[in-house]
Amino acid sequence: MTKLELSIDISDQLARDAREAGLLSPAALADLLQDEVRRKALERMQDARSKAGPGKPMTARELQAIVDSVRKRRA
Repeated sequence: MTKLELSIDISDQLARDAREAGLLSPAALADLLQDEVRRKALERMQDARSKAGPGKPMTARELQAIVDSVRKRRA
């Protein structure tokens, strides 16, 4: 496991709201980051798919490249 220390500048209101919602704990922040990584991977997959053109399915090689890219970032 990797330990990171982050410092961000956000408004006082956002800091209060996030704290009250329990979003500033290490576990909550890890969950938020994981969700965003998944969302970005899905976006990349959809972009690649749309570039392939309508009706043209992605090849196994294209899909594997996306999977490999996501796995590499998670490692």
